[in-house]
Amino acid sequence: MREKKDWLQSPKYRIDARSFEHEYIIKPDEPFPSYQIQAKRLTEAKKENEELKSVNAQVLQQFLRNLEKSFENIRARNFGFLRFKNSAGMRSFVFPQLKKFSKQAESSCFLGTSDSKLMARPKFFKSLHRKLKLLVRLVLRENPN
Repeated sequence: MREKKDWLQSPKYRIDARSFEHEYIIKPDEPFPSYQIQAKRLTEAKKENEELKSVNAQVLQQFLRNLEKSFENIRARNFGFLRFKNSAGMRSFVFPQLKKFSKQAESSCFLGTSDSKLMARPKFFKSLHRKLKLLVRLVLRENPN
């Protein structure tokens, strides 16, 4: 993200107004860092940085895709730079290596064991779940601690 921000801000400075100690100077013929360029640099950075090795690669790539999409929207609409106000916009990540249950299995089973045995959901589960939710809400109102 730093590369993209530097690239966007670099043409706005005059050469004599730049601080050579604090700013990264970009070559004039340097292309805008696209998803492909940043994904290639990400693989190089994962080899060097221990903290990046621990993070799942799909999560980082998903972040790069979302970042690329937001920068394309900025350039298309000619808005200012992004402001990160809260984390509410990014609540889910995509993990393609995890397999999903089918919709039929999700609705019919209550519990799945590690040896792939599926247990049916008890008929009373839904009504008891509603009652439990209501009782928890009542207890929290009476005793907020």
